[in-house]
Amino acid sequence: MFVKFQKRESFKVAGINVKTSMKTASVDCPSAWDKFNPFCQSMENLKNKNEYFGICNAYNQKEGTFSYMACTTVNENDDVKGLDTLKIPAANYAVFKHQGALCDISKTYDEIFQKWMPSSGYMYDPNGNDFELYNEEFDCKEEKNCILYICIPVVKASK
Repeated sequence: MFVKFQKRESFKVAGINVKTSMKTASVDCPSAWDKFNPFCQSMENLKNKNEYFGICNAYNQKEGTFSYMACTTVNENDDVKGLDTLKIPAANYAVFKHQGALCDISKTYDEIFQKWMPSSGYMYDPNGNDFELYNEEFDCKEEKNCILYICIPVVKASK
């Protein structure tokens, strides 16, 4: 599995946040995008019109839930009516390319967390947020050939 490492400074996002679980994410996450997409057409304060995120955070191991936010970057002082905002802290990311059907994205996550992470010398940075990055390469006209990037906050594992 090919991985590249990237440091990202902190950034602010605005979008639609939903609470979900691994059992319902395949319905809840697309629903967040369906609600967010109309806002994208009218947002004037987009920081980058070619970057959209699916941010995962607020993991609750006991309940098996997490929050998923369909969003985009906005300027630090922007007030975005009708949308949730979140400040993403600076972090070092392991970046993985997902190429294939969106419905198979869980397979890429499984590869990352079950195969790559345990033998990588890195561990998940609990102070960060993992996210899916949808940029200019994302075009799902041909469903089985979607391209997006999965960014996982990492720190060196202690020996």
